[in-house]
Amino acid sequence: MNDARALSAPHTSSMRALLITGVVAVAAGLVAAPLLATRSSSNSDLSTDAGPAGAPAPSGRAPMQRVEVPGRDGGPTIVYVGDKKGQLSESPATDAGPAPAGPSTAELQAQIARLQQRADELQRQQSAAQDQAQLMQETNNQLRALNAQMANAQAERQAREEQTAAQQQAVHGAIAGLGPALDMLTSGNGQVDDALDAADQSFPPQARRDIAAARDAIANSNLNLARGYIQTAIGDAQAGR
Repeated sequence: MNDARALSAPHTSSMRALLITGVVAVAAGLVAAPLLATRSSSNSDLSTDAGPAGAPAPSGRAPMQRVEVPGRDGGPTIVYVGDKKGQLSESPATDAGPAPAGPSTAELQAQIARLQQRADELQRQQSAAQDQAQLMQETNNQLRALNAQMANAQAERQAREEQTAAQQQAVHGAIAGLGPALDMLTSGNGQVDDALDAADQSFPPQARRDIAAARDAIANSNLNLARGYIQTAIGDAQAGR
């Protein structure tokens, strides 16, 4: 057992020495990284990367430091210091490249022109719709006015028809009343004023003038002449004169 302890002691000491060495290297890299980053940013306009491509070093980023530290299995592990302040990475950071360019001024102008064209088209459609609505409103107003005129005309026609029917009925009644008046005048009786009054109220103009002439004849005691005027008045009334 003492021999085993004697054999493991050097191995343990060697592992501790490797671990201490790795920690010291990492610490040294962390301390050197900010200083290198400051020097690199101040000389970024004049310095270039010594790599094979000859590309300029990225501005504002500290140079990468390659450090070997003991791994978990006892072998060396390569880490890079300076990718980000206070962080370690197992592989160098890669630049994502320039941001994608946005649309050009000409493309924006063309887009604005298309939008303006669409807005103008919608404006024309809105104006056409408003004109159509206004025309429809005017048409509806005219239609309502025509319907009102037709209704008034129909009402007036019906009133005239009723009036004409009433006049004709009155004329027929007056003519019927003049029959007995003629008989009375034939017998020498001139008391036919009621029949003449009814005829005078319902007969048309010429027939009323005939009735007026019959009155004058009766007033002059000329009953035969009065009978003649009454018969003429009946004919004019039947003819609508």
